Amino acid sequence: MNLIEINFFFFNFAAHDGKVIIHGGINQDYTKIFDDVAILDTTTKPYTWKVVKTNGAIPPARYSHTATMVGTNMLIAFGIYSFKL
Repeated sequence: MNLIEINFFFFNFAAHDGKVIIHGGINQDYTKIFDDVAILDTTTKPYTWKVVKTNGAIPPARYSHTATMVGTNMLIAFGIYSFKL
């Protein structure tokens, strides 16, 4: 994904040093679950978006999850990562 897709639902975010970090979500028709990480940098004028590569143990694509900053790391927990209920 090069740009943030507009039809994100049930994604989660956390903030750190003026940056809003977004992970996961699902599209409007519930056919694609996202695993992307995007950052909105509010320290720049105008604000800027970028999609970033992550390091370490990468959680599977999911939606309806939680996201919490622990220091400079985003902790992702719970959520739905399958279309099967």
